Amino acid sequence: MGPQKADLFKKELNIFTFGDLLEHFPFRHVDRTKINFIKDINPQMDFVQVAVVIVSLEVIGQRQGKRLVAEVKDKTGNMELTWFQSLSWVEKTIEVGQSYLVYGRVSFYNGQPQMVHPETELMARDQQAGKIILNQFILLLKN
Repeated sequence: MGPQKADLFKKELNIFTFGDLLEHFPFRHVDRTKINFIKDINPQMDFVQVAVVIVSLEVIGQRQGKRLVAEVKDKTGNMELTWFQSLSWVEKTIEVGQSYLVYGRVSFYNGQPQMVHPETELMARDQQAGKIILNQFILLLKN
Protein backbone atom coordinates (compact mmCIF):
# COMPACT_ATOMS: atom_id res chain seq x y z
CA MET A 1 0.00 0.00 0.00
CA GLY A 2 1.32 3.41 -0.93
CA PRO A 3 1.32 6.56 1.20
CA GLN A 4 -1.70 8.09 -0.55
CA LYS A 5 -3.83 4.98 0.03
CA ALA A 6 -2.64 4.84 3.66
CA ASP A 7 -3.70 8.48 4.17
CA LEU A 8 -7.10 7.69 2.66
CA PHE A 9 -7.56 4.72 5.03
CA LYS A 10 -6.64 6.95 7.98
CA LYS A 11 -9.01 9.78 7.01
CA GLU A 12 -12.01 7.82 5.73
CA LEU A 13 -11.96 4.63 7.79
CA ASN A 14 -9.86 5.44 10.88
CA ILE A 15 -7.52 2.57 10.04
CA PHE A 16 -4.02 3.25 11.38
CA THR A 17 -2.62 -0.23 12.06
CA PHE A 18 -2.89 -3.75 10.69
CA GLY A 19 -5.00 -4.59 13.77
CA ASP A 20 -7.42 -1.77 12.89
CA LEU A 21 -7.75 -3.28 9.40
CA LEU A 22 -8.49 -6.76 10.78
CA GLU A 23 -11.17 -5.38 13.09
CA HIS A 24 -12.82 -3.21 10.43
CA PHE A 25 -16.18 -4.57 9.29
CA PRO A 26 -18.05 -3.09 6.31
CA PHE A 27 -21.35 -1.42 7.10
CA ARG A 28 -23.21 -2.98 4.16
CA HIS A 29 -23.06 -5.91 1.79
CA VAL A 30 -23.62 -5.32 -1.90
CA ASP A 31 -25.24 -8.26 -3.69
CA ARG A 32 -24.12 -8.08 -7.33
CA THR A 33 -25.63 -11.47 -8.22
CA LYS A 34 -29.16 -10.12 -8.66
CA ILE A 35 -30.21 -8.57 -11.95
CA ASN A 36 -33.29 -6.37 -11.73
CA PHE A 37 -35.78 -5.53 -14.43
CA ILE A 38 -36.35 -1.82 -15.07
CA LYS A 39 -40.07 -2.11 -14.30
CA ASP A 40 -39.26 -3.51 -10.85
CA ILE A 41 -37.05 -0.58 -9.79
CA ASN A 42 -38.70 1.51 -7.06
CA PRO A 43 -37.70 4.51 -4.89
CA GLN A 44 -36.95 2.26 -1.88
CA MET A 45 -34.06 0.61 -3.76
CA ASP A 46 -30.61 2.09 -3.20
CA PHE A 47 -28.31 0.35 -5.69
CA VAL A 48 -29.49 -1.83 -8.59
CA GLN A 49 -28.02 -3.88 -11.39
CA VAL A 50 -29.78 -4.23 -14.74
CA ALA A 51 -28.98 -5.95 -18.02
CA VAL A 52 -29.74 -3.43 -20.76
CA VAL A 53 -29.17 -2.48 -24.38
CA ILE A 54 -27.98 1.04 -25.21
CA VAL A 55 -30.64 2.67 -27.41
CA SER A 56 -29.10 6.13 -27.81
CA LEU A 57 -26.15 8.19 -26.64
CA GLU A 58 -26.18 12.00 -26.70
CA VAL A 59 -24.09 14.88 -25.35
CA ILE A 60 -26.41 17.56 -23.97
CA GLY A 61 -25.53 21.11 -22.93
CA GLN A 62 -22.46 23.27 -23.33
CA ARG A 63 -19.24 23.88 -21.39
CA GLN A 64 -19.82 23.46 -17.64
CA GLY A 65 -23.38 22.13 -18.06
CA LYS A 66 -22.34 19.40 -20.48
CA ARG A 67 -23.47 15.85 -19.78
CA LEU A 68 -23.66 12.54 -21.61
CA VAL A 69 -27.04 10.84 -21.55
CA ALA A 70 -27.67 7.25 -22.64
CA GLU A 71 -31.15 5.85 -23.05
CA VAL A 72 -31.19 2.15 -22.22
CA LYS A 73 -33.87 -0.53 -22.30
CA ASP A 74 -34.59 -4.06 -21.28
CA LYS A 75 -37.68 -6.11 -22.13
CA THR A 76 -39.70 -4.35 -19.39
CA GLY A 77 -38.93 -0.65 -19.85
CA ASN A 78 -36.53 2.25 -20.45
CA MET A 79 -34.33 4.40 -18.22
CA GLU A 80 -31.54 6.98 -18.53
CA LEU A 81 -27.88 6.79 -17.57
CA THR A 82 -26.08 10.11 -17.10
CA TRP A 83 -22.41 11.08 -16.85
CA PHE A 84 -21.14 14.58 -15.94
CA GLN A 85 -17.40 13.74 -15.98
CA SER A 86 -15.04 11.91 -18.36
CA LEU A 87 -17.55 12.34 -21.17
CA SER A 88 -15.18 11.64 -24.04
CA TRP A 89 -13.86 8.45 -22.42
CA VAL A 90 -17.37 7.14 -21.67
CA GLU A 91 -18.54 8.10 -25.17
CA LYS A 92 -15.69 6.05 -26.68
CA THR A 93 -16.34 2.99 -24.52
CA ILE A 94 -20.16 2.83 -24.76
CA GLU A 95 -21.62 1.55 -28.03
CA VAL A 96 -25.21 2.00 -29.18
CA GLY A 97 -26.88 -1.37 -29.80
CA GLN A 98 -24.59 -3.28 -27.39
CA SER A 99 -25.72 -5.07 -24.24
CA TYR A 100 -24.31 -3.99 -20.88
CA LEU A 101 -24.58 -5.00 -17.27
CA VAL A 102 -25.12 -1.67 -15.46
CA TYR A 103 -24.77 -1.12 -11.71
CA GLY A 104 -25.28 2.03 -9.70
CA ARG A 105 -27.31 4.15 -7.31
CA VAL A 106 -30.79 4.60 -8.65
CA SER A 107 -32.74 7.86 -8.42
CA PHE A 108 -35.96 9.07 -9.96
CA TYR A 109 -36.62 12.09 -12.19
CA ASN A 110 -40.20 12.79 -13.31
CA GLY A 111 -41.18 9.35 -12.05
CA GLN A 112 -38.61 7.56 -14.22
CA PRO A 113 -35.60 5.67 -12.85
CA GLN A 114 -32.13 6.91 -13.73
CA MET A 115 -28.49 6.31 -12.74
CA VAL A 116 -25.70 8.86 -12.57
CA HIS A 117 -22.14 7.63 -13.24
CA PRO A 118 -23.05 3.91 -13.24
CA GLU A 119 -20.53 1.11 -13.56
CA THR A 120 -20.91 -0.54 -16.97
CA GLU A 121 -19.68 -3.91 -18.14
CA LEU A 122 -19.99 -5.01 -21.75
CA MET A 123 -21.77 -8.35 -22.02
CA ALA A 124 -20.51 -10.75 -24.66
CA ARG A 125 -23.25 -12.36 -26.74
CA ASP A 126 -22.77 -15.76 -25.10
CA GLN A 127 -22.77 -14.19 -21.60
CA GLN A 128 -26.07 -12.37 -22.03
CA ALA A 129 -28.41 -15.31 -21.96
CA GLY A 130 -26.28 -17.36 -19.55
CA LYS A 131 -25.98 -14.74 -16.82
CA ILE A 132 -29.60 -13.70 -16.96
CA ILE A 133 -30.92 -17.26 -16.99
CA LEU A 134 -28.56 -18.31 -14.17
CA ASN A 135 -29.58 -15.34 -12.00
CA GLN A 136 -33.28 -15.91 -12.64
CA PHE A 137 -32.82 -19.59 -11.76
CA ILE A 138 -31.12 -18.61 -8.49
CA LEU A 139 -34.00 -16.26 -7.70
CA LEU A 140 -36.50 -19.06 -8.30
CA LEU A 141 -34.58 -21.37 -5.95
CA LYS A 142 -34.60 -18.73 -3.21
CA ASN A 143 -38.38 -18.27 -3.45
